[in-house]
Amino acid sequence: MPEPRPVPPSDDPAVYAERVRQIVRQFPENGLKQVLISPATLHELLTLGKAPVLSRLEFSGMEIDPTTFVTAEYRHVSSDLVLTVTLRPTKKGGRKKRLTVTILIEL
Repeated sequence: MPEPRPVPPSDDPAVYAERVRQIVRQFPENGLKQVLISPATLHELLTLGKAPVLSRLEFSGMEIDPTTFVTAEYRHVSSDLVLTVTLRPTKKGGRKKRLTVTILIEL
């Protein structure tokens, strides 16, 4: 698997720096999310969860949705990660599709 790289939310270094500050300030809520943006770590998590489509997922073009869908009152006990990956076809000659994967982790 390729070496994981965080994707900056903006080409503007000041905006990126502010995003990093927010992550550090809210590490209990965002730390787990930062660990899981690594394709290798995410693959391991889905292996533990015995995801039936795991062998068909391509993580190389993975896109992370930076939004959290967990309400503020529950962020201290849960975290979510929404991402889009490529789903390889089951049959030769089939089309690849984009798949949205949602992970909710309760601490």
